[in-house]
Amino acid sequence: MEYRRQYRRQYRDLPDEVKEKISASTKGRAKSYDHKQHISQGMKKY
Repeated sequence: MEYRRQYRRQYRDLPDEVKEKISASTKGRAKSYDHKQHISQGMKKY
C-alpha cells in the first residue's frame, strides 16, 4: 500500500494531433456520480 501513495503518473509525450483527438472524443460525454467521486478523491490525494 505504501507504494501506491508514492506513485505519480508518468508524463507521456504525445503529439498535439493525438491530444486533440482524445479531447474531441471525450467532450460532452457524461460521467456517472461514482466516477466523479473517484476523480475528486484521486485529485485530493495527488
